[in-house]
Amino acid sequence: MSSRQVAGVCGLSLIVISTCAISSGLPILSPMPVVIVWPLMVLADHHLGAFGAVLALAIPSLSFWAWNPGLWRGEIKTPKRSFALLLVLTVFTAWYFKASWPDGVTYQGLRYTAAICAVNAVYLTVLWIIFIITRKKCSFKMNVLTHWMLFAWLGWCAFPYLGMWP
Repeated sequence: MSSRQVAGVCGLSLIVISTCAISSGLPILSPMPVVIVWPLMVLADHHLGAFGAVLALAIPSLSFWAWNPGLWRGEIKTPKRSFALLLVLTVFTAWYFKASWPDGVTYQGLRYTAAICAVNAVYLTVLWIIFIITRKKCSFKMNVLTHWMLFAWLGWCAFPYLGMWP
């Protein structure tokens, strides 16, 4: 497969992950990430129907493609801005869980809130390990894996909706 095909297929696969994140019916598998839920609510208010839903579900894919356009060209080096993004997202994740914890426990329960927090902690740890490996071992495959994992996390369980529905 060419780098363009790999980037295209990987980006499109993120739509499947986003769909599962809001529709599997099992709370731990469908944590309703705010990256998708908030745009979905906003777009629903604008009466965009199915187009709005597809657009919201495509946010991780569109972000994956826009964030690292070098993937289309087969670049092997992970951009430094990706490390900065992971650092910022790690800090915001800690802040988000600290701020959302009481509402999560009240509305989703302690067990779910603790489990989804643990899933995020493990996922972030794996992301950091992959990012550190990519600094030492640059390859197109590692660059794709690094970014796919990052945007899959954003589309699946990063910043899960904790609290009462509006």
